[in-house]
Amino acid sequence: MRQTAIILLAGFLFAPLEAQECAAVDSVRSAQERAIACAEAFITGQGYTSSPPTVDSASIAYELWDLSLFDTWRGVLQGRHGELAPKAVGICSDSANYIVAFKRVGASTPLVGRAVQVRTDFHTVRMVHQDWSLQVFTEPGCRAVLNR
Repeated sequence: MRQTAIILLAGFLFAPLEAQECAAVDSVRSAQERAIACAEAFITGQGYTSSPPTVDSASIAYELWDLSLFDTWRGVLQGRHGELAPKAVGICSDSANYIVAFKRVGASTPLVGRAVQVRTDFHTVRMVHQDWSLQVFTEPGCRAVLNR
């Protein structure tokens, strides 16, 4: 559990510049399933999957390096496009956060992905500013997300 706590804390230390509210809060699902749905909607809307993004210049959530790599918000979306698979592969949780993991598309190392932090109140959703080992999701407090 200690390793999980360190991992969740790392999400705060390397958090991106902006966060969004969860658009996919559904009281019928379990809290973990809501967090997964929220994270999946976030990465799709923010342009990380192969689907068209749904954000504009006012609603894009920038990551730390976006502002140095791209000149415009459209450039940011173009740079993100197709980076992640649309379905979550793992989730960790503690009393304050869910960390939801996604595989990188075409990654040379299949055990490395990206993660989205969803607060347990579902009011804050943000991309974590680092790659994540997908093996972490076998630790206590974490689980793989299968058959989705």
